[in-house]
Amino acid sequence: DIYVPANARDAPVALFIHGGVWAAGEKWQFSPLAEHLAHEGIVTCVATYSLYPTADAVQMWDEISRCISFTMDNIGDYGGDAQRISLVGHSAGAQLCARALLQRSGVKNVQSRTNTRKWHDDVRMPSKFVGLAGVYDVGYHYSYEDSRGVAIVSTMGRAMNGPENFDVCSPARLMPKRISSIVASPPGPIDLEGDKIAQMAGFSRRANGDAATSTETFHFPPTILMAGCADVTVPWYESADFHWKLQDAAVPSRLLLYLKEGHTEFV
Repeated sequence: DIYVPANARDAPVALFIHGGVWAAGEKWQFSPLAEHLAHEGIVTCVATYSLYPTADAVQMWDEISRCISFTMDNIGDYGGDAQRISLVGHSAGAQLCARALLQRSGVKNVQSRTNTRKWHDDVRMPSKFVGLAGVYDVGYHYSYEDSRGVAIVSTMGRAMNGPENFDVCSPARLMPKRISSIVASPPGPIDLEGDKIAQMAGFSRRANGDAATSTETFHFPPTILMAGCADVTVPWYESADFHWKLQDAAVPSRLLLYLKEGHTEFV
């Protein structure tokens, strides 16, 4: 579904991928979010994907990669700027988005079961990735689910085809480590509400860019990660861990933490 602002022309674009434990969720549920973004002048695309048990996670991120390509190829017809597409994923959707981007980046061991070369050969990236309360280390999150007594009923492990596939499904485990030294990070272009807590906790540090050249820089879009400190479904520190993994790979990353927000407030 595509929500178009009035008189849109070369407008920024948001491609939103919903969550739902890899087994639930419909795009119509997020029409209020999309309408709000469209009112703010953003051409907003809300996509859905095949869910477990009809599909496994591999098929899901394959479909999301196709959504990225379709949006890039066609958004101009709706007044959107293909050079200003932000891929936005919430919860399970954030994991699938990050995994789809890794598939397009050509990282070793990132393979799709689909043999359609059209999508495999497309290495174009959105201008930005925005992860909202996402799961980025499947094995770690499974342990957290187990500690809460919900792992046995969660569909996450089954959607990933079992624990033996957790690592290859985990964006945080697949990020290539380029550098290790840390220096102070300059502030973002504008102050955002989630900056203050992240800065107080030391998350405004970044990897030392002197260690990466243009040929070494990892092909992954600049990233904003948002998490709520009151989230007990996917704890904020899972986003913080992925933030550090991105920094180590020389990917520009900004972590925003919100004191009172839980898991669903972002959507």
